[in-house]
Amino acid sequence: MQSATKKPTWRRLKRKLVYQSGFLKIYEDAIELPDGIRIDKYTLTKKPDIVIIVATTKQNKLIILNEYKYAANKVMRALPAGHIDKNESPIKAAKRELREETGYSGRNFKYLGYLYEYPSKDLHKIRVVQAKNVSKRTGISHELTENIKMRLVSINNIKKEIKAGKWQSASALGALVSSGVLFE
Repeated sequence: MQSATKKPTWRRLKRKLVYQSGFLKIYEDAIELPDGIRIDKYTLTKKPDIVIIVATTKQNKLIILNEYKYAANKVMRALPAGHIDKNESPIKAAKRELREETGYSGRNFKYLGYLYEYPSKDLHKIRVVQAKNVSKRTGISHELTENIKMRLVSINNIKKEIKAGKWQSASALGALVSSGVLFE
């Protein structure tokens, strides 16, 4: 068995695209594991990379969304987020998404890095951007499929909501941890 601290040497022998839509590609790879075992159908998905924004106002309130999520079939706590357009930087996408979903904008945006949602089977990345001292500047521009209610919440109340199990989005929780706001 190979050490978990060393990069494993899985070898991709072949990749076949088995399904494609506007937002999803499904691949079947033939792979060889480090011990020589071959797997002929290792399924992977690829969705467009997204940006998720941890935004705080000048009063240090977090911008939180209550948003209906179709796959979960419920309203969930979330952070502003959306797809990164082709040739768009995570910062530019964050500014656009924050403005469209909340009407907030500002000048203090910082790219924090990326997360994987399901790194064993999903190839897309969640780019985390922190925005500080944002303020309401414009109206919102929701997409047809977006049913969103925005809230401004103190960091202490976010911690209480998380402890009470009210946050169920792995990407939002990961972004909150990555930003460090939960440790202030």
